[in-house]
Order: sequence, then structure tokens, then C-alpha cells
Amino acid sequence: YKDDWHAMSIKQLVKEAIDEGKDTISVSTSTAIKTRYTDQYEKFYETLYDQKIPSAMKKLANKYGGKFEKGKLDTKDLYGMADETPEIADTNILRITPEMKQKILEEGMPSFAYGGPVNKFIGPNDINVFSD
Repeated sequence: YKDDWHAMSIKQLVKEAIDEGKDTISVSTSTAIKTRYTDQYEKFYETLYDQKIPSAMKKLANKYGGKFEKGKLDTKDLYGMADETPEIADTNILRITPEMKQKILEEGMPSFAYGGPVNKFIGPNDINVFSD
């Protein structure tokens, strides 16, 4: 998951939203992240928040019957920051339709594998350091 960990994070957000009875998740664009934190990692933020995350959200929407859209946050929640940088309110939105919710609850979503086979525990007394 070195290259698509963000997709697993989006799946987790969707699952939590469904469990909590919510019908939408949103993830800010890179403008909000750069404005709030630092633009030192501008290229990384733009790739992640403007390309990879929206792509993962669209993929989930298409697969499970949700709706992806670009939108804006309510500027009153941005403490006046949108006055100087209006695009700070831009956001990626995934609407969890009843169809999407039902399909995910019935089928689930692929996630991280939880390990492989586990062998019998070997204690220090079971190891023969003198064997070939």
C-alpha cells in the first residue's frame, strides 16, 4: 500500500461515516492544506489532495453507486481565511447514497490483509543453536 494508502484512508472515512449514519465525506484541496500548514511540500500536497484523493473518491463512487463532486465549504466555518484566499473553501465531496451504503454493508470493501499464517509459538527452549 506504499502508493495507494490514501485510498485505504478514504475507505476508512466512508466506513466510519456509514457507521455514524452520515451521508457525506469531504476532503479539502491542497490550497487549504498549504494555507493552514506550509507550502514547503506544495507538490506533494497538490498530487495527493488535488489528484490522488479525488481519484480514489471517484473510484469508490463509481464502484458502489455514490456521487463524487467538487464543492465549497461554508465560509463562515473558515474563520475569515476565505476572504484572502477564496479557493481555501474548495473541497472534494463523496455523497454516500442509500445504494452505496447498502452495497458496502452487504459486500464490504477490500482493506488491508490481517497477516498471514501463524506458526506455533517457538520459545527460547525450543531453539537448538547447535543444530545444522
